[in-house]
Amino acid sequence: MVRALLVFTALALGFACGIDDALVGAPCDQDADCPNLTCVRTATEAAEDEPGLCSADGSCVQGEQAGCAANTNGLCSGSALVAAEGPDGGNFCCPAGSGIPTVISVAESDGTAECFDCPRCGATSSSEEACLAGEPRCELENEGDPCGCRTTDDSLLGENCDDDEDCGSVGVCVRTLEEQEEPDEPIDVDQALEQGVCRPTDDPTCLPGGQPGCEVEPGSFCPGSTTEVDVGTRSYCCEQPANNTDFQSLPYIVSSDLTSVACTACPRPNCVDMMGNATRPVCTALTDPDCIIAAGGLCGCTPETE
Repeated sequence: MVRALLVFTALALGFACGIDDALVGAPCDQDADCPNLTCVRTATEAAEDEPGLCSADGSCVQGEQAGCAANTNGLCSGSALVAAEGPDGGNFCCPAGSGIPTVISVAESDGTAECFDCPRCGATSSSEEACLAGEPRCELENEGDPCGCRTTDDSLLGENCDDDEDCGSVGVCVRTLEEQEEPDEPIDVDQALEQGVCRPTDDPTCLPGGQPGCEVEPGSFCPGSTTEVDVGTRSYCCEQPANNTDFQSLPYIVSSDLTSVACTACPRPNCVDMMGNATRPVCTALTDPDCIIAAGGLCGCTPETE
């Protein structure tokens, strides 16, 4: 109704004046609304189902029409439009909104821009930035939105990850041996691939003391449900077994750079002395080169002393 009223008023004024020039810049839906002129709708107006403007030369009204190029000074007229930079560096006029008016695309047919009021990312946290739909980790407020917000690349370091894409352009997803698949463990143990941690591209090692199976630095502590286990002069963080009375978590393999291990739950009751008491420590070949291990096993018992 409002659109029809605007178009009707513009037509009435034009015919009353007797000249078509009075319709230049008037709202329109089609060329018939602009006698001897052209109704130009920009990509923004078409996307938002808004009327276009009557034009004398078949082009949008520079600096005054949503989606059209800004004035030669890079600005737009009135308070309803704001200048937004396009992909080639030039400014376009976008409708002012509560977010950040952004040029999403530029139409090849007429060179006008499609604008969208993108969310204000990072308003409450410096670890957030704007992004376009389809870009890695971009979270949209509503399905179909062309833009949203995502965590900055630098803020991803130290976060859990499934692959390198989760770590942005500055990091890689690093898994310890413990977080990788462990086909050597018994079938009743969870052997699935676990999440890794985003680490700097120039230091693709596990997070000391921050990942299961990673080496823990002297004076530091293992996190959460992990426990510190010594292997020679080094210490590693192994996941504690659910039943730590009957089982002890021990590393059974170490990486070539000695920074990470894979651990397994070794049964304590299996290691009994000559009197039948479970007093002999459990071990693996990694924790004790003399460990007595049954064929095909990972855990065993330390040799019995007289």
